[in-house]
Amino acid sequence: MTNTIADKVASYLETLNIYEDFNATLVAATSNEDAINLFIGVEPIAPKDCVSIIPYGGDKPNKDRYRQHPRLQIRVRSNRRSRAISTCQNIMNSLHMYEIPNVGLIECLNSAPLPLQPINIEGREGGELHVTVANYSVKHIKI
Repeated sequence: MTNTIADKVASYLETLNIYEDFNATLVAATSNEDAINLFIGVEPIAPKDCVSIIPYGGDKPNKDRYRQHPRLQIRVRSNRRSRAISTCQNIMNSLHMYEIPNVGLIECLNSAPLPLQPINIEGREGGELHVTVANYSVKHIKI
């Protein structure tokens, strides 16, 4: 694993039990249908159930370049709307105001999970996948 802020957040999420009604864990790659897969930087078409950490530009660094405020979007996708929303809420509860050692303080930028329009990647009725997102800012001071 590389040493980006997204990687540090992913490592922290892997240590948590953040799921509502099943005993899944965040796993990088698995064939277990009950598990939710964790991806950094991309949201692949498969598997159906996944959590993606997408880094995007935040505020510009200050003049000394030691204080940065990168942002992340965490996307939760599932074939069950309730699972997508509750997993996203559990991640929000776990990350908001959490200080990752040697990285910074994570602040959630919205107060509730944001459900997006369901997507249908299978092209058939009943094949909808529900995506719920939350956006985060990391108050980061380089050491």
